Amino acid sequence: MRKLLVVLLMAMMPGFALAQLAPFAPAQDQPGTTAMHADSSAFVAWATGCVAEPGPMNITNPSAGLAGQGWPAENVIGVPQGTYGVTCLGDGGMATVTFASPICNRPGPDFAVFENGFANAGNTDMWFLELGFVEVSSDGVNFFRFPAITYVQTDTQLGGMACIDPAQIHNFASKYGAMYGTPFDLDEVPDDPLLDKENITHVRIIDVIGNIDPEYCTYDSEGHPVNDPWPTPFASCGMDLDAVGVIHDIAHYPTPPTPPTPPTAVDATIDPADILFWVGEGQNEAVFIVNWNEPDTALAWGFRFDTEEVSLRDMMIDIQSADSRFGFEGESYVADITFNDGVLNLHLSGMYWMSIKNGEMCQNYYDSEYIHDGDYVKWGDESCGTLIDPDNFVYVWEKEVAPVSVYEAVTENANTVLSLYPNPADSYTMLQVETEAMVTIVDIQGRVINTFAVNGNELVRIETSGYKSGIYFVTVSNDVSRQSTKLFVK
Repeated sequence: MRKLLVVLLMAMMPGFALAQLAPFAPAQDQPGTTAMHADSSAFVAWATGCVAEPGPMNITNPSAGLAGQGWPAENVIGVPQGTYGVTCLGDGGMATVTFASPICNRPGPDFAVFENGFANAGNTDMWFLELGFVEVSSDGVNFFRFPAITYVQTDTQLGGMACIDPAQIHNFASKYGAMYGTPFDLDEVPDDPLLDKENITHVRIIDVIGNIDPEYCTYDSEGHPVNDPWPTPFASCGMDLDAVGVIHDIAHYPTPPTPPTPPTAVDATIDPADILFWVGEGQNEAVFIVNWNEPDTALAWGFRFDTEEVSLRDMMIDIQSADSRFGFEGESYVADITFNDGVLNLHLSGMYWMSIKNGEMCQNYYDSEYIHDGDYVKWGDESCGTLIDPDNFVYVWEKEVAPVSVYEAVTENANTVLSLYPNPADSYTMLQVETEAMVTIVDIQGRVINTFAVNGNELVRIETSGYKSGIYFVTVSNDVSRQSTKLFVK
């Protein structure tokens, strides 16, 4: 983009001719070319249909007849055939090409157009090329043009056998010679609500005419008249379309599924407005939280329902169906809860469980425990609570859980032992760390407040007078370990 900007500025200088510009990819077989040979393994398919609408052999003399006789549209179907296997469009004619599977937008070029140009025998930098605009459509009705650019001189009309430097043109269908395709990247077509770049069903090639007389000429995307070999008053005149090769189509590059939104990382209380993953429909809302104590991670799903009440088991079944990363086993009681998204692989199992609804221990089996609008349900194992009734295995929630992202779970390691005092802090707190490490302080919303390095056994004063009252999380980490603790500021 920077190079193109410089070129455009140069073109605005007095006395600077467009013919002096050659900023684009050069001819085939030259360093930096974008030409793609027909044998390239990048092509996964070829056009399966073509409808040609040839223009006149000479736009200034329509009575001479149309081009294309003897050059049928079916020549375009399948792989390139070279010099004589083309359909000829004439002045301003066009061909519309279709495919067995729609073209889709993926990184890099998505398809390529082949013409039958040839090099000047005395100067292989110059080529006989009959240019064409390229347009795409996802419905066969609304077509959108690639922004083509030409810096070929417009002082004099190119003659019928004149040649062009390929480095002076961009996004025209016939930049390269026979058996070499010109690639097109759908990212270069401006976005439009009527164009689905994931479902391109039609590609249209339109001859540029090439006559620079204002009465007949066509213009590039920057307003330059397009000058190409003209006149060529015979049946094979105009853009000679050989083939359209598909690089990305839905059959070979299906649209990847949209990954589900991660569950919200939470502390012991959560605002339903902050939940990222909602399941179900209805006016009633409940929150389902699963807590892992090692590492300090809590995950929350929102649940909507229409009925007055729903069993905890049914809610968990619906969440499991909607989010394949979450799973559980059990009938009247839960025996296993898991979460695995490829980054976190968490597992709750064991004979001691706690299930808390609205801050109180659930008294029923989970298949007979019902939730209502506004309820909060938490699941955890014995590491999350304190046993207060050995006979009935009743637990209470022992510790709050930091709002750690599910992709940044914190693990504790004794090698980075830290201490904070006073805590709660008023105007300051003293931090002591036994090893060399980095210290990061974040607020309850996860925003970084401060970060700095400490040496081993260093005592550091942290000024908190500028902090708002609340909970902060101090994390100390190095190459081998990481530890977090809470800092309370008055």
